[in-house]
Amino acid sequence: MTPPSTLRRPEPEAIDIGAVARLYSCSPRHATRMAATGDIPAGFKVGSLRRWSRVAILEDVAAKQAAAVTGGRD
Repeated sequence: MTPPSTLRRPEPEAIDIGAVARLYSCSPRHATRMAATGDIPAGFKVGSLRRWSRVAILEDVAAKQAAAVTGGRD
């Protein structure tokens, strides 16, 4: 049997607004505003809950960081 300390939980594919906010280094409220204005990738509904694709958010964060480094030039 594998010891519990070596078991890793897989990262979820769908993340909530708290995780989105942590990835963008902002508050959950600001991340909600960014989603409402289209500044971040669109989420999807799971029942009454809004979720985002972890991969899409990570790609957007990387693109925004690259744009900040290059001054917005491609």
